[in-house]
Amino acid sequence: TKRATFVGEETGGAYNGTVAGIYKNYKLPNTQLKVRMGLMQIEAPYKQKPDGFGIKPDVEILPTIQHRQQNIDPELQWVLNKLGKAE
Repeated sequence: TKRATFVGEETGGAYNGTVAGIYKNYKLPNTQLKVRMGLMQIEAPYKQKPDGFGIKPDVEILPTIQHRQQNIDPELQWVLNKLGKAE
């Protein structure tokens, strides 16, 4: 609908729908790993092809390990620069 600009990396999940809503907690029998799983299918009002991808950004920005280690957020910096509010 062109009402937003997505900046950063592709999201997880899928654009056309995801499993969320009500969650169930499981403990895996062999590893004892605790997992939370969504039990409801939630779908987007508009469908996109191909299915099976998250939301792909309009402006892709891939942070590096150095960004994360130095607490630098290049996505937020891009947004603030675009809005003219950078420090």
